[in-house]
Amino acid sequence: MKNLLFFILGTLLVSCHSVEKYNARLEKKIPAELLKQDVDYAYRQLLDYHPDLDWFITEDSLRNTFTALKNSINRSMTSKEFYFDLQAVIAQIRQAHTYVDFPSRKYTKREEKKRKNTIGPFSQFRTNYSEEGLYVVPSKADDVGLPVGISIVEVNGYPVKDYYQKYRKLETSDGYNETFIDRIMSKSFSTFFTYEHGLKDSLRLTFDKNDSLFVKTVYRKKLDESKSIKTKDSLHLTRKERKQRELKNFYFGYDKINKQFAIELQYPTQDSTIAVLNIRSFVKGYPKKAYAEVFEKLKQSNVQYLILDLRDNGGGYLRDSGELFSYLSDSAIAFTQKAHITQKNSLAKNYHKMFSGPRKYTLMPLWLGASIATIFKTKKDQNGDYLYTISSSKPKKIKENNYRGVLYVLQNGGSYSATSILISMLDQYTNAVFVGEESGGNYNGTIAGFIVPFTLPNSQLELNIPLMTICPNLKNQHRQGRGNFPDFIVETTLDDIFYGRDPVLDTALRLINSE
Repeated sequence: MKNLLFFILGTLLVSCHSVEKYNARLEKKIPAELLKQDVDYAYRQLLDYHPDLDWFITEDSLRNTFTALKNSINRSMTSKEFYFDLQAVIAQIRQAHTYVDFPSRKYTKREEKKRKNTIGPFSQFRTNYSEEGLYVVPSKADDVGLPVGISIVEVNGYPVKDYYQKYRKLETSDGYNETFIDRIMSKSFSTFFTYEHGLKDSLRLTFDKNDSLFVKTVYRKKLDESKSIKTKDSLHLTRKERKQRELKNFYFGYDKINKQFAIELQYPTQDSTIAVLNIRSFVKGYPKKAYAEVFEKLKQSNVQYLILDLRDNGGGYLRDSGELFSYLSDSAIAFTQKAHITQKNSLAKNYHKMFSGPRKYTLMPLWLGASIATIFKTKKDQNGDYLYTISSSKPKKIKENNYRGVLYVLQNGGSYSATSILISMLDQYTNAVFVGEESGGNYNGTIAGFIVPFTLPNSQLELNIPLMTICPNLKNQHRQGRGNFPDFIVETTLDDIFYGRDPVLDTALRLINSE
């Protein structure tokens, strides 16, 4: 027992020291020549492992861009300063899954423990960020009581306008799509502020109302102080009912902070033949179980009009978006093509980078076996390209409760990645009617699937490179570098958001009622 205590104490001291060492390195100036070496290293990794690197930028333009970056480095910089220069270049590749991680400050075990089971100030309200400013918008997670529609002009004394242009040039979509960038920026002020100033236990917000300024401070709070604690109703549930609620929360991906499900079925009118299926993410929940339950209900309710709401669904697992497609298509086809990679062993060589810390060693037999398997699943085609077989590239059976009614799809710039692939497939294999704005990403595919961090040797910045080109199994190609254009273009204004109006859903319902 004594030896165990010494071991635990030693581990904590080493961990604390390594965190302090890492944070100190963030402020250390790195000589220009070493930074130039990092530029060369990043460029080589992209050439070796990034498939279809020239999809939206020519080889010459990419080379010239990196050369220009090297030539511009004429002074020592911290890793934070170097980040802005390097990420601005990486964004020109026009692939949103290819990016540099911001070198954020790390926290000790003690600091993390202090914040455990708490809600940070930014998580207690929701904002919309654009060139027009930072505005408070309605949110189920609002525990602060901030007036909806009010403009925040400063946070802890820092003007909010200073962040927009600084970070806007670092963002990109897949190709030439702009709606995705707008959606990302609208939700990212808290991220940018945290990049610059670290996690805060309080925020001093300065508001502008009728040309007058006033201030409110929002503090970090414990979870048990928030409205996420058990309600009186839940306390009166039987053990069986509590178990059913827990399963529902798991299957449908309940978010305690935002108080909503990732997968949610609703009936917006008294007419039960019209239903809205909101899929907010392809990451949370257990979709295989949730979809089975949802489409059984649709069948029992004899739903004739299904509105599939994919707005602000940034994607996730292909298997989950493909699972949904199998309920909506009447064709037993593959959801995607085989993935394109640069080398036969590019996945095998980098598989271990998906694991870090003790897991890298404890799970070694697992990832070592999986990495070797990738070699056997990779074949060279007649054009000399390497194709990797993924589960979504295999035909999937039509579901028993396959939906056969009229389908409307709501989309916006936040409909990205695996969601964008689903939208493309629905566009080509169903008679769906699309409402909203241009979807995020590239209609013809995305470079993602297996995103590996490459650590630059001197700055220690992590360059994330996706190793697979994943394309939907399309009948016909679409305009390159743009999303899916809706049949009915409907914009959502700030006033719509402030007053809780949903013109996109209203348009879909109006179209249904006019049939």
